[in-house]
Amino acid sequence: MRVVAVVLFLLTLFTMAYSQNEQENLVKVKGIVEVYGDIKGKGVVSFFNKSYGPEPNPEYFMRIPDYVFELKPDGSFQGEILRGEYLIGVNFNDTGKRKPLNVGDYYHILKETFRFQEKVNDIGVIKISPVKLETFKVKTAIKGVVLDEKGKPVTDVYVFAFLKEQKTKRPLFISEKTDKEGRFLLRLGGEGIYYLKVRDLIDRGKPKEDSIIGIYGEPDKPETIEIKDGEIKDNVKIRVTTYSKLVKKAPSN
Repeated sequence: MRVVAVVLFLLTLFTMAYSQNEQENLVKVKGIVEVYGDIKGKGVVSFFNKSYGPEPNPEYFMRIPDYVFELKPDGSFQGEILRGEYLIGVNFNDTGKRKPLNVGDYYHILKETFRFQEKVNDIGVIKISPVKLETFKVKTAIKGVVLDEKGKPVTDVYVFAFLKEQKTKRPLFISEKTDKEGRFLLRLGGEGIYYLKVRDLIDRGKPKEDSIIGIYGEPDKPETIEIKDGEIKDNVKIRVTTYSKLVKKAPSN
């Protein structure tokens, strides 16, 4: 039964599902982004619920947006979000899809807070002058390595941080992809007690059978890491497996 509990725990943390109450609180947002300056890439608009975490600061940490909408060729966007107060960011990458910012990408974080309560919220025209992300800075972070069941390094996977006392089950911060030696650097927006999860995709849906998935701690006993503002914790090891192997370990009844 412990394995079943772990599978359900991982699915809960990686799958975004709306309750009936949340469904009733979904509202539409739309607008147009007008860009000034010479930038490269395709654009996406990100919404960050103000009550869930710190103001986005891509140079120091990568906060995961609560909602991401692609910009159309004319600069317009639209989508549905939960009612609330949000910070908005616009960034440009090579695909125009949901993905962490990389050095060389362009971004703009709007300073004002947007409050969305109406069924339809038209933001109007957002005028921005994106800047290029020149480098990553580290203030508060967790460093370590991701290993498979045989102890070999796992490349090209993400490490996610879930704040234990957070109001939502969504991850709050994300690392860059692990390097060829399985090493990761997970920059955080401040102190807290965090759960760490590993996945090979950013998609919040149900993992595929060959998806890489992992959790910090023992398989049947997730552990947390407590970190203070300005602290860097090193030598953290996270073991992973594939989703299909994890499910096979679970008894049918």
